[in-house]
Amino acid sequence: APGACGRMGPMTEHPRISARIGSIAESATLAVDAKAKALKAAGRPVIGFGAGEPDFPTPSYIVDAAIAELNQLNQKYPKSEFGDRAWFRLGEIEAQQNRIDPAVAAFQQVVAKFPDSEFAPLAAYGSGSALFDKADYNGSVSHLNALLTKYPKSDIATNAYYLRGLSQHRQKNYAAAVGD
Repeated sequence: APGACGRMGPMTEHPRISARIGSIAESATLAVDAKAKALKAAGRPVIGFGAGEPDFPTPSYIVDAAIAELNQLNQKYPKSEFGDRAWFRLGEIEAQQNRIDPAVAAFQQVVAKFPDSEFAPLAAYGSGSALFDKADYNGSVSHLNALLTKYPKSDIATNAYYLRGLSQHRQKNYAAAVGD
C-alpha cells in the first residue's frame, strides 16, 4: 500500500517520516549492544564490546604502557604545547591506579610548568584529591589552599572548598570545616 507520498517501503509504516529518513539503517553499534543485552538476559556469559565503557578494568600492561609513553613524551618534549595535557593525563592514570605519590608528582608538574594552562587548576585539585584518597588530609588541605589562592575563580574552586572542608573535618578541625 502506498504511503503518504505515494511511495512503497518504509513510508507505509510511518507516513510522516520522509523517505530519506526512513532509509537510514539501524546503528551497528546499537544492534551489537542490544544483542549483547539480550544474551545476558538469557543467562549467557557476554563481554560487551558495543556501546559504552567496557565492563572490565583496563589490563595492567596497557596502563603501564600508557604511563611509560606519557613519561617518555614528557621527557623527550618538555616544552611541548601539549605538555600540560600529557602531565595531567599521567596524573589521572596514576590516581586511577591508586598510585598516589606519582599522581601528585605528575599533577604538580602541570601546576609548576604550565601555571596558566586550563589544566593547572584541575591538576591542583587532582593532587589535593589524590592526597585525600591517601588519607593525607593535611597534605590535601595544603594543595587545595594553593589552588584556591592561585585559581580562586576557576570552575573547580567550589569542589576544592568542599574537599578542603571534608579534609579539615577528617582532621577534626570542625571550625575550619564549617567555614568551607
